[in-house]
Amino acid sequence: MEVEATALSDCTLQACLVCLLVILLFFTFANVVRDRLAAFITSHLSKNLHKSKSIVQVKKKLFDCIEPGSTIVEVGAGSGANFQFYPEGCTVICVEPKVEFEGYILDSLKKRGEHLKSMRLVKGQGENLSSVVDAATVDYVVSTLVMCSVEDIQKSCSEVHKILKPVGVGLHSSL
Repeated sequence: MEVEATALSDCTLQACLVCLLVILLFFTFANVVRDRLAAFITSHLSKNLHKSKSIVQVKKKLFDCIEPGSTIVEVGAGSGANFQFYPEGCTVICVEPKVEFEGYILDSLKKRGEHLKSMRLVKGQGENLSSVVDAATVDYVVSTLVMCSVEDIQKSCSEVHKILKPVGVGLHSSL
């Protein structure tokens, strides 16, 4: 009887250790899984959103002022859905806080960005633009569907102002 109780205790201990390991792994990787899932969902929603003729018309009108060959910083580039609306020969700097979007951005560049001169992806966010992009070097700063998730809007707007050339333009939209 004593041997069976010891074996049961060992099994219970092993089960508890496995449960603790699973819980530890969950909390360690929960953000990674959440961020990958968010990137996947956002990318697919964005793809469907940009199939709408009315959304396409609004975006074309919004980006119509961008001159060919301009330097554009896109804050929160997400899946790169706006590439198709930028004119020929532009240099695009994608500032994205979530590295999980990199594959979607590169895929979008292949499918809808062959007319662009170049694209660079940097990890960052609206509140720290001047630490990833040189001051007064950008013609346009674009942010679509971003300002609702920015922690400090005033700081972000200040950062946009820092990186824009004196005659630069900030384009912000909730679409």
